[in-house]
Amino acid sequence: MRDLDLIYELDIIYNEITIKEKELERLNNRLEINKTEEEKKRYIIELDNLNNLLNDKHSILRKKENELKDYKYKLNNLKDSYEKTNVKDTKQYEYFISSINNLENKIDLLESEILELMISEDKISNNIIRVKEKIKEISDEIVNLYDANYANVDILKKEIEALQKEVLEIRKKISISKLSEYEKIKYRKKRAVAEVKDKACTSCGMILPTSYIDFLKKSDDIIVCENCGSILYINKE
Repeated sequence: MRDLDLIYELDIIYNEITIKEKELERLNNRLEINKTEEEKKRYIIELDNLNNLLNDKHSILRKKENELKDYKYKLNNLKDSYEKTNVKDTKQYEYFISSINNLENKIDLLESEILELMISEDKISNNIIRVKEKIKEISDEIVNLYDANYANVDILKKEIEALQKEVLEIRKKISISKLSEYEKIKYRKKRAVAEVKDKACTSCGMILPTSYIDFLKKSDDIIVCENCGSILYINKE
């Protein structure tokens, strides 16, 4: 195999290694996992807020239930007192009726407030269940992402290692002078070699002189594109 064929193959492998190294870096940064973990944190904060809200509602509910119990106790005592008292005048009668009505109104209002609090508690409890389920779902997703991440990282590392071994084997077969020239160009460019297709450099698109084409078909020497500086390559097969 010609040195140019080997250099072309080497350049392709180097490019594959670069692509895989970037993918490996992305996986190591765990962007998807970090994003999912942030989402989980937001739900945990929401759960804490819901639990605090539920506790507050529960405290208010207990307080109002105690108030209701107290009002009902007073109402029963007032009614007993009214039944046992020999009401003699209108003022006394109006006092009892007014007091009873006042307590009954307070009781009605409290019962309405208690009912609203109970409905609110149910809604909060349902939201807590929903958020807990979401946290469980995200936790499972994170586990799966970690498993997939580590599996992909391991695969990529093995693929890169195999490609690096290929690089070493190919480099041994290339003459030192051409390898040195290639490496100088590779230092400046991501892709050092450009295949010639339809008489044009595939790196920059420049149409090449016929003399270049003829030279590449006959020679194994390195010739570069005057426009972009890439090593020109023609597959003779």
